[in-house]
Amino acid sequence: MTTIHRGLPASHLTEFIGREAEFARLRDLVGARRLITITGCAGVGKSRIALRLAELLRRSFSGAVCFIGVAGVMPEGVGPAILAGLGSTETTIADAARAIGDRPLLVVIDDLDCAPEAAEVIEELLRLTSETRIVVTSRQRTWIRGETTYVLAPLPAPDWGGGAPGLDLLLRRIEEEDPGFAAPAETHAELVEIARATEGVPRLVEAAARMLSVVGVPATLRAIRDDLAVLDAFIPTSQPAKSTREAFENAIARVSPEARALLGRLALFEGGCDLEFAAELFAERRLAAIVPLVGELAGASLILSTTHGRLRLVRVPAMYRRCAVAALAVEDRAADVRRIERGLIDRLRRCGEQWFSEDHLASIRFLNAHAADVTALLGSMAVDPARARTALDIISALRFYWQLHPVDAWPRAREWIEAGLAADPTIDVIRLRALQTDAYIAFHEGDVEAVHTRLADSRAILGTVGSGPPERLLDRFLEAIALLTDGGVDAAAERFAAVIEESKQLGLVEHLGERYWYLAAAQVSQGREAEAEATLDLAVEHCDLVGDVWGRAYAWWLRALLAFRAGRRDEAVLGLRDAAQTMAEFGDRSGVAFCRELLASALGAASDAVASRIEELAPVTGASGQRIPIPEFGPGSVLALVESPWPTIDPLAFADILDRILGGTRSAGTSAGTGAPGVLSAREWEVASLVAEGLANPAIAARLVLSRRTIEGHVQRILAKLGFRSRSQIAVWVARHSGE
Repeated sequence: MTTIHRGLPASHLTEFIGREAEFARLRDLVGARRLITITGCAGVGKSRIALRLAELLRRSFSGAVCFIGVAGVMPEGVGPAILAGLGSTETTIADAARAIGDRPLLVVIDDLDCAPEAAEVIEELLRLTSETRIVVTSRQRTWIRGETTYVLAPLPAPDWGGGAPGLDLLLRRIEEEDPGFAAPAETHAELVEIARATEGVPRLVEAAARMLSVVGVPATLRAIRDDLAVLDAFIPTSQPAKSTREAFENAIARVSPEARALLGRLALFEGGCDLEFAAELFAERRLAAIVPLVGELAGASLILSTTHGRLRLVRVPAMYRRCAVAALAVEDRAADVRRIERGLIDRLRRCGEQWFSEDHLASIRFLNAHAADVTALLGSMAVDPARARTALDIISALRFYWQLHPVDAWPRAREWIEAGLAADPTIDVIRLRALQTDAYIAFHEGDVEAVHTRLADSRAILGTVGSGPPERLLDRFLEAIALLTDGGVDAAAERFAAVIEESKQLGLVEHLGERYWYLAAAQVSQGREAEAEATLDLAVEHCDLVGDVWGRAYAWWLRALLAFRAGRRDEAVLGLRDAAQTMAEFGDRSGVAFCRELLASALGAASDAVASRIEELAPVTGASGQRIPIPEFGPGSVLALVESPWPTIDPLAFADILDRILGGTRSAGTSAGTGAPGVLSAREWEVASLVAEGLANPAIAARLVLSRRTIEGHVQRILAKLGFRSRSQIAVWVARHSGE
């Protein structure tokens, strides 16, 4: 049915949330391009975005804007629908186009199911006019030459700490559905999980809010865990929306059988799959065999393609996942599940083996990108008596990885170990390593009692299970750690030194970087700072030799602490910057929190402005939740164990704020408004230059790939530093100093 609005229907009876950057980018595109096709999965908000965009641009087109809804219109009906929408009395598109001529006109063609088939009509309208702009919403592109495709992504879903537009939208819609609704504090985690389950798709978020207002939080969560399609019943009948299954079947009909088979396999991944791994599993490592099929699926809006660090992930939206899996033959599905499990186990083993190698960071990126599926796999293996030993072996091999806090809260690895030990009571070296790993994690978690308990358990079987030098050295290292928990710093330092010497004698040097670091930390606590610096020199030298980039970052961090103490501030700042950026690249939430806390300790007293800037890192990093045997970071400090959820680290945001902090401290002696570009950090100068170009905050955010709130903070600090009150003053100042 064709829906015609020569004016525009209302688009914002409810408020838009989290779409500022999208509107800014689309406005720029309409100004620069003549055909923009907004694509995306069903329910992502394409129609509302296009309609609101038309409202925002109405004045630019002197009111010459029309909205044409063509949901369900067959290809042969698109031409008449456009003619009717234009209010034309002509009988052909060519005649209507000639009548429009060079007058500015914005046409929104909404919900075009047959975009490729209707391309000829749209192309003719553009060819025969000069100032017409067309915005199409569809789940596929038109493939017209010159078309700009804008993929509208779902809203960012919250991590386990909450605080994302997907959660904000859910809470706002709940308030609108039930103004008297009050969520008890204990339901916060459930609301976060509901927002995560809807994956930021606005239609599903809004349906979840309606469902929640009827049946409550717990029942809503249980129902959507069982089947997300239950939300179809809570989509208003007034909306021309297809059910989840109808939308899926409509989209799947557009792709080849080979692409459908790949979709079913990708749907077996909860958190998505990187393209290289998909090729390894399903195409004998031939990436060229996978890419065309991925292109088909993306073109039909059946998958989401996102960047995770340096990996490209493809993911089937949750709303389609069950349908896609069901489309696989049962025997094929079982074989693919086994293939994926074997592939993940092989990768996990390789990641453990490659920890100290040039492939170190690549392994971390793979694990971080596939965290959801790694979590599900290890959780299921740990409770299965037939697979528990394999799970324990993998968890122990990755004991360093769990320090990154890669998935949800820290205790997950310890829960797996406890479950695996209970599922398989075999007394062997795998059990020994698991007990030692649990003691190691317990120390970093601050669970002193568990350190001693697990160390005693491991020692009870140490001599009976055929353990070798690696297990015996780890036992002595853990003994030194246990001494630290009891305050025996002198004895611990002696043990660390002895373990290092024995490790070198036996040629077991892979873990030396960590052991040097702990020795240096103990030496710092003893007041032997010159010796600690020499130990850290050995640590850095060793890390460089074996490729332990992450270990080197921690050595840099401890060096920065000593440099701050010795008054070598510039050296400390440079070392801390390098350490923090490396940790952020690894996704090490603990490490970047250490850097923030060291900045707070070393620089926070310098001025209130510096202290407030340091606090900006808190939402990016969280608290470290670990213990460090150094006075500045002892019991009672912000490093004490916290139970609050962790944010997901954004390396770009972290580096941006860190640059600003360090840049701000370096220029602290310069008064605001002195008329020198050096007053601003590099990022602030970049933002100021874009302000001078006339860009609004959302457009600057889109240009720099930062959040709108980050840009707002930049602008406020620029105004404060320069002593200005308006953006126009910033523009004049930038123009005056651009040549300096």
